[in-house]
Amino acid sequence: MNDYPREDKKIALHLSDNSTLSGLVNIAGRSTFAIVEDSDPDIVLYDASSGDGKAYKIVLVSKKQICWIDAVDDREEKPDRGKWQKVTFKLTNGQELTGEVDIAGFERTSDYFRAYPGRFYEVYTCSTGDTRDNRLFVASEHVMWREPVV
Repeated sequence: MNDYPREDKKIALHLSDNSTLSGLVNIAGRSTFAIVEDSDPDIVLYDASSGDGKAYKIVLVSKKQICWIDAVDDREEKPDRGKWQKVTFKLTNGQELTGEVDIAGFERTSDYFRAYPGRFYEVYTCSTGDTRDNRLFVASEHVMWREPVV
């Protein structure tokens, strides 16, 4: 039997086909963002279920199919420090998300997005229509457009 550290966090994956999978990930001393941003092309969920109620003991989900991730157990408040910009994201699956990203170190929001292609954006105080005040991770490859909210 393998002895390795376990620290479970619940997340919900919203996929490009408009389906949802929720379950546990083992972050083992890392942040949820570290799991999302690591070089592994997949996320391993266990004790998972789909939006239609189907249960999975273990499921491997390609990050390329993930539009956004809700860090269900990671309800962090937006840090006090930062240069926060409210942005609306229009995704390839038709959803729109509005939330705040930290563009500290950049003059304009567009400079921030150009500097970080091919990653997940960490978005605070996010609204998805049915979800409010969540910390979400939005996949840049599924973003059709971004619009700073003024």
